[in-house]
Amino acid sequence: MWRIFSQQIQQVLDGSKVRFPLDQETLFFNQLDQIADNFELSGNGFWLRISKGLLAQAKRQWQLGDNRSQQMGENIKWWAEQYPDKKIVVWAHTWHLTKEGNNQVNAGKVVSETFGDAYYMVHFSAEQGQYLSYIDLKNKQVAKLKQNSVEGFFKQTTSSAINYIENSGLSLQGSTMEAFANDYQKTLPASEWDTYWDGMFILKEITPATYQR
Repeated sequence: MWRIFSQQIQQVLDGSKVRFPLDQETLFFNQLDQIADNFELSGNGFWLRISKGLLAQAKRQWQLGDNRSQQMGENIKWWAEQYPDKKIVVWAHTWHLTKEGNNQVNAGKVVSETFGDAYYMVHFSAEQGQYLSYIDLKNKQVAKLKQNSVEGFFKQTTSSAINYIENSGLSLQGSTMEAFANDYQKTLPASEWDTYWDGMFILKEITPATYQR
């Protein structure tokens, strides 16, 4: 039984999108739930987070649900609770860390609701260049800047390679300014920035990430 279960776990870790037969799938989820419950009862938070993450990843790969980002937030929350007097820096895609989820409970919402103002979210944007799209993993060009974009403002006013602006120093309500949001195509109006992040780095030019195999 354990040998089969461990093989199933490995398939999830390998990113397989092929679902198990229904009876095996049901047993697989029941076993993961039981393991998670045992870790919770024993106070083993680390392995509880691992088992919850495996459960979320399997359901996401098999298109049965998607609370992966929420579980990321629970992971951050657990680690922060282990080191209450330390600062923690988390590097992830903007829509995982925004203080309000994007049509779902994301990591940032979990952390923001737990720690309040102690959670400070920084967004990154750019004036020009190319980026690696997380949708199809192809390099794409940053969209043409809008006339009222914050990226365009910095492009016209400074030659610095990187600039930073903080929401608390700006008058956002009523502003017509916009910024790139979760990619370098769509924009978000200034009136909504506070909902998602606290400050923003604006890079002069970006280059796409590369995978090392």
